[in-house]
Amino acid sequence: MIELFRYQSDDGREPFTEWLESLRDKVAQARVRIRLRQVEAGNLGGLAAETGMKKLTGVVSHHERELAELRADHELAVEYLKAAMESLDDPANRSAGLLALRTVAEAYGGLGAVAAEAGISRESLYRTLSAKGNPTLKTLLAVLKAVGMRLSVEPESEVRV
Repeated sequence: MIELFRYQSDDGREPFTEWLESLRDKVAQARVRIRLRQVEAGNLGGLAAETGMKKLTGVVSHHERELAELRADHELAVEYLKAAMESLDDPANRSAGLLALRTVAEAYGGLGAVAAEAGISRESLYRTLSAKGNPTLKTLLAVLKAVGMRLSVEPESEVRV
């Protein structure tokens, strides 16, 4: 895992946060957030994987702030999870998708409350929504329902025959 921080100027402004929140396109906002989640999970896209880089500073995410942003904007949370689900196609990004679902669960009541509503133990949910988790479809559906969402299917851009 890589720890990312948002840069904060001397006057308390966060230019990255201001830019991200200024994006009107919720899909674009969600995609940026998911890419940051992928970096946090260790997928640097080959950029610095060989350098042994452990910490990036001056750029990104206060976890609590992200939780508050997702909690305050349900449409953003939906787009955030859509982008996360799209990233599951790439095995290198799989953990980022699970961690994104965990973040949404934390934003919508906390893992304990979501686990209780989903009918699973808190410990099991922590394991399932970890970087190495492997949720069953039943668990995935229960967690999504607990945070007020549901699974949906749409065709790929190219239809295979």
